[in-house]
Amino acid sequence: METSESVRPLSIGGSEYVDVSYFEDFNYVALGHLHRPQKVKYANIRYAGSLLKYSFSEATQKKSVAMIEIDKEGEVDIELHELEPVRDMRVIKGHLENLVDIGVYGDTNVDDYIMAILTDEGELIDPISNLRAVYPNVLKLEKESIDRRTGDEQTSASENFKEKNPLELFQEFYENIEGDAFDEEKSNIVIQVINGIEQKVRNS
Repeated sequence: METSESVRPLSIGGSEYVDVSYFEDFNYVALGHLHRPQKVKYANIRYAGSLLKYSFSEATQKKSVAMIEIDKEGEVDIELHELEPVRDMRVIKGHLENLVDIGVYGDTNVDDYIMAILTDEGELIDPISNLRAVYPNVLKLEKESIDRRTGDEQTSASENFKEKNPLELFQEFYENIEGDAFDEEKSNIVIQVINGIEQKVRNS
């Protein structure tokens, strides 16, 4: 079974562990609570799912309504009707400049409910306003470099920070925040800045 982050855990007396075999003798079993339409082992044992998407974990789900007909012999006919919302819920990802390019969004419904994941390096000036100028219903904004492609979330200096020079400390900080390598070009820029500050301190 597939759940989503909008589904609140719910169980009564261990109901989540009920074996599907207990339902095999029924013509049709309509289960509830899960948001994704899905069958449970057999086509006639189904979760109807929600009519709309309630979180971005459901963005790729296809919502539907199941029309069930049971004849006199108990034979079941199931017909799924896919639902097309006026505003879908979807995730877009890329550099800010690309996401607001008409070549990217021109053939999409810009009124959809949007989660935007930005892959730009460095700071951005008011990215949410830039996005909402194109996608008025942006509900969530994340920056992939900050969320760390590596999955590590250390943002403070290591324990031996007193033994490191300013360049090493800045390199560690940069790599922790951005999740990218601190290359030679960046290093040279920081060295120039540090040398300039130290020169001003000596001359003061």
